[in-house]
Amino acid sequence: MNNRVAARLFRAIEIASGVAPSRHLPALEESLWADAGELRTLQSERLAAIVRHAVAGSSFYRRHLPRHAIDSDVDAATRLASLPVLTKTDLLDNGPAMRVPAAMGRALAVSTSGSTGVPLHLSVDRPAFAAYFAAKLRALGWHGVRFSDRQLRVWGGTSKLLARWGWWLRDRLQNRLRLTTFDLSDDTLDRLVSRCRRFRPTYVNGYTSAVVHLAEHLARRGESVDRWGIRLVLPTSEVLLPWQRAALGRAFGAPVMNEYGCGEVQAIAYECPEGSLHPTHENLIVELLDENDRPVEPGREGLVTVTSLVNRAMPIVRYRIGDLASWSTAPECRCGRQPGSRCLERVTGRSSDVPYRTDGSPSHWGTIYYAIKDCFGPGVVDELQARQTALDRMEIQLVRGARFKQQPIDRFIAQLQSILGDSLEVEIDYVDQIEREPSGKLRYFVSELDVGGASSIRR
Repeated sequence: MNNRVAARLFRAIEIASGVAPSRHLPALEESLWADAGELRTLQSERLAAIVRHAVAGSSFYRRHLPRHAIDSDVDAATRLASLPVLTKTDLLDNGPAMRVPAAMGRALAVSTSGSTGVPLHLSVDRPAFAAYFAAKLRALGWHGVRFSDRQLRVWGGTSKLLARWGWWLRDRLQNRLRLTTFDLSDDTLDRLVSRCRRFRPTYVNGYTSAVVHLAEHLARRGESVDRWGIRLVLPTSEVLLPWQRAALGRAFGAPVMNEYGCGEVQAIAYECPEGSLHPTHENLIVELLDENDRPVEPGREGLVTVTSLVNRAMPIVRYRIGDLASWSTAPECRCGRQPGSRCLERVTGRSSDVPYRTDGSPSHWGTIYYAIKDCFGPGVVDELQARQTALDRMEIQLVRGARFKQQPIDRFIAQLQSILGDSLEVEIDYVDQIEREPSGKLRYFVSELDVGGASSIRR
C-alpha cells in the first residue's frame, strides 16, 4: 500500500476505533522541549489527579493508599515516596478491585505476555491507550518515519483461525507485512525475503531476538536490502545487546532505535538518534528504587517502578515491573530533548532473572551476556538460552552458527564456572531452534530456582 494512502486510512481507523493518538501528538511534541521544571510540574499535577481519581473510584486504592495521598499538596517525588509499592502479585490478586467502574466505558482489555509465569489482564481506557500510542508516533518521527509507513512486523501470532484472519485484516489495513516468530526456519525466511523485495518496508519492528535472527539470515544469504528503502529498525520487548545492535545495523543498513516498555504501561522510553533512552514523562513517572524502595543514585542499578499518569480505567500507581535499570550520569542528553532531565542509561532485564553462584549468593544477568560477548565471535552461535535448574547446574540450549567451533564453547563454560563456581555443571544441548515463550519472545536466561530457598542459604 502506498504510504500516503495508508496515512489517510490510519486517520479513518482512529475515528472508527475511538483511539486517536494523532490528537495527543502535538502536545507531546511541544512538551518534548520543556525543561525539567515544567515536566515536574506537569507530572505533579497529573499524579495528584490520578491518585484522587483512584481513591474515589477504586475499592482497592481506597484500602491501599493512605489518606494523606490525596490530602497533601506536594510535588510528585514527595507524594510518591509516601505511597506503598505494588508488585505483580498485587495486580494478579486485586485486578478487578483496581478498576474504576465509572471510567471503564469502552476500555480496552490488555494482557501481558506472561513470560515470567502468569499473564496479567488489565483495562486501559481509550484516551490512555491513545496517549501511550502517541509516544511511539513521536519517537518514530525522530527518524523521519510514520507508523502508517510500510512496516515489516516480526511478532508473535495465534493458532486460532478466526484470530488469524483478524490479524491478517489488521495487517493489511495498517500497511504491514508480518513474520510470525513461531516459525523462523530458513524456508520461511527465504519466502519472507522474496515478499519483502516487492513490499519494500520502510521500517522493521519486532521482538529483538527474532529480528536479529532475520538479520543473520540475510547475512548468510548475502541478501542486500538496499533497494528495500528501510529507514529504521525498531527492536522491542527484549533486552537489546550491543552485538545485536551491530548485527541489525549491518544487515539493514539503517539506524536502530531501542524501545523499552511493558504491557502494564506500554512505552516507557524511546531511544533518540544520540543513543539515549528518553522516558515518556508525560504519560508516566519512572522511579529506580533500591530494595528499601528508596531512589538510587545515577549510574547505580535500581528496580524499575512506574506510575501511569493517564490510565483512568485501571490506575497503576507505583508498580514495580520486575526490571533493572540505571539513570545516566549525564544530567541531560546531547540531542536537546527533555532539557535538564536524565535519561535511562541501560536496561539489564528482569530482576527475577538472576543467576546464583554455587554457594547461594546472587550474581547478575550480565554474567551470561559477558560470557557470550567474550567467547563467541560473529556466526559462532545463532541463538542461546541458559536455564539454571539448581545452584550447581546450568542447562544451555544452543543453535550452532555458520562459523561454529568447539573451542569457544569450552571457553564459555570455563568463564561461567570461574564466575558462578568451579563446581557448576554446565550441560550444552545443541538444537535446531529454541522454543519461544507463548508470546513469541526469546529469553536468554531463565531461572528455575526457588529464589527464596536459594537466598536462605546465602553466606
